[in-house]
Amino acid sequence: MFITQPGRISPHVHFAGNRMICNYIIAAKKQLILLDAGLTLSAVILEQQINRLQTGNCRLQAVYLTHSHYDHLGSVPYLMKKFPGLQTGAHPVAQEVMHNPKAVKLMQALNEESEKKYAHLIRLPPEAKFRPFLIDRIFRDQEIIYPDDTISMQIIYMPGHSRDSIAFYILPDKVLYCSDGIGVPTPTGFIQATFLSNYDDYLASLYKLQKLDIDILALPHTGVIKGRTDIQTHFAGSIDETVALRERIARYLTEFDGEVEKVTRRIAEEDIEKHQIIQPREAFIINLKAMVVKTKRDIETGLL
Repeated sequence: MFITQPGRISPHVHFAGNRMICNYIIAAKKQLILLDAGLTLSAVILEQQINRLQTGNCRLQAVYLTHSHYDHLGSVPYLMKKFPGLQTGAHPVAQEVMHNPKAVKLMQALNEESEKKYAHLIRLPPEAKFRPFLIDRIFRDQEIIYPDDTISMQIIYMPGHSRDSIAFYILPDKVLYCSDGIGVPTPTGFIQATFLSNYDDYLASLYKLQKLDIDILALPHTGVIKGRTDIQTHFAGSIDETVALRERIARYLTEFDGEVEKVTRRIAEEDIEKHQIIQPREAFIINLKAMVVKTKRDIETGLL
């Protein structure tokens, strides 16, 4: 079963944001925890969704991030203004990224691109513009968080998509929420692989997560997969498409004498329209080029 509309997906987990940029809210007895914060464009809708879930003393206390990419933390600064005292949490590398002017500038540029694209649909408050922020809580692999005495959230390090990618495994609901390293399905059924940081780590992370006892796979984009058979089908497809993309990049690097720009352009021409890639073109090109560069380096060093 595939769920594309926001709402409750398990006793303690709510699907927030929208089907393009998915966020999740953990509803504990006395606190709400937001997992990822989308684009700057997500700011107002997330605020509204959070407010609908806040009751009495149960308020939003924290936003925890799967990784430090522009479309997963864009509205954190806005939410910090709207919910004073909001705690942030992420992998330690995310703190490094927030102190990297080049990385921050890229995140600002990509968020601004989305803002311009959808300016006719969404009126973004000035205070929602992206700016760097501090990470209050640093997560470690296998650390367990207890939002209350009935819920646990295990942190699972899953490098490969980025150096700071983590997953949240929520019990007793058996919900897994991951970064884009889980593979992003498109409307055509194609699964987009994004081994931006390291190919071998990316595959290893997929195999590790595949072994978990999962009833609900909360994706970062396009929605939620319910049911063990469908979840395992997604994992298998993610693994297959990852291997296939790597082989295609290597083949084109040979064909184009190692010219990264030509390989990137060829694959973009083949995939964006055919597979109805939902990611903005500029971000897709940046990610694809990173994978081409990594693959070329592995070929040159004898790793492939």
